[in-house]
Amino acid sequence: MAIFKSNPEKAVQRDIDAATANCERLSAKLAEFEQAVARHSDAAKQAALTGDDAELDRAEAAQRAAQDRSATLRTALTAVEQQLEALERKKAGLAKEAVKGSQSPLRRRLQPS
Repeated sequence: MAIFKSNPEKAVQRDIDAATANCERLSAKLAEFEQAVARHSDAAKQAALTGDDAELDRAEAAQRAAQDRSATLRTALTAVEQQLEALERKKAGLAKEAVKGSQSPLRRRLQPS
């Protein structure tokens, strides 16, 4: 039994804030791994030029791992952005309902649907 009613607008805003923070975190991680891909690519190219096969193997493995992580982060970021858009639509719907609910019953009857 709840003593206080939960406020749906506040709950949605809390979810939006959490999704925004998650989006920022994922964006930062994605940028970090995209830079790592470039670094490992340069290291692989340098190892190929010097003929160091062992270093080339390590650099290519690290590059593939960074590429895989970037792809995963990009997918997660897209999902969070879609979730954020849905939350924003929900927030707008709740605001619209609040405005509609605050109008007097007579005024609602007089307004065309």
